[in-house]
Amino acid sequence: MKRFIIITVVIGIIGLIVYTLFANRETMKGRIGGSRVSDYPVLVVPVTQQIVNEQYKQEGLIVANNDVTVTSGIQGPITKVYVKAGDYVEAGALLVQVFHGDADIRAPISGIIATLPVTVGMTLTPGTVIANIVDISWLKVNVNVGEQEVFKLKTGEPVEVETDVYPGVKFAGKIDSIGIKADEFHTYPIQIRIPNHSRYRLKSGMFGKVAFQLRNYPALVIPRNTLVGDVQNPQVFVVKDGIVKLRSIRVGTEIGTNIAVLQGLSEGEVVVLSGQENLKDNMAVVVVDDMFDQGSDGTKNGPRS
Repeated sequence: MKRFIIITVVIGIIGLIVYTLFANRETMKGRIGGSRVSDYPVLVVPVTQQIVNEQYKQEGLIVANNDVTVTSGIQGPITKVYVKAGDYVEAGALLVQVFHGDADIRAPISGIIATLPVTVGMTLTPGTVIANIVDISWLKVNVNVGEQEVFKLKTGEPVEVETDVYPGVKFAGKIDSIGIKADEFHTYPIQIRIPNHSRYRLKSGMFGKVAFQLRNYPALVIPRNTLVGDVQNPQVFVVKDGIVKLRSIRVGTEIGTNIAVLQGLSEGEVVVLSGQENLKDNMAVVVVDDMFDQGSDGTKNGPRS
């Protein structure tokens, strides 16, 4: 009798467990079939329009405005040297005197004596190097630009030049010449002219990065970090009526933390800014408002008042 009671209780417990599991399964099926269980939270930003200042940057070599090697045209011993390396000389200034009817050799340009490989008593012959004079009161920046950019540039247009030596310092210059013939890499030589700075002195042989202002135009923009993938195959998640759609777009120049949209979006549409790594096409989402207004670049401007 006791054994019968135990068997009955066990069977009852098993039956209760089976019933409970079945009931839970039907409940879940009902929930899933009737409505979505939950929506994935995302932060969003609208597609906006702004004036884009398109720039093109290219690194180039900074060279002296003038660099002249002075050579002897006569023969004879040097009787006097008037300058030393590092001196600034005006055009026409005496460099050396030669015992050849007391002939003088003078500076052909104004500039700094970079090298002076001669001394008193040294005998000159025609072609002997006397000095190297470098004029860096003005400087040139030689860069090469691609065929897509060269037709957007004009001589006389202003540019900005930056160097690693003086971070944050911008040197104002102008386009001095534009080459009419491409090299083997299909790039065109551009020469920039800039005045040397009284405080931030530049030297010949330094590298400089030139920023060309190509054009200003209105464009749709979105934060760069809304993109799924990279700029070669850009996509974004567009939110409408609580559902996200993965959409391919075409992008242009980057403007700070934003990027211009050339095709695929309309002004006022809403794209996912944060949370897209867990999204799939046609997935249900809920837009999260965490009491902060989002700026156009996706940064938080502060709590709402």
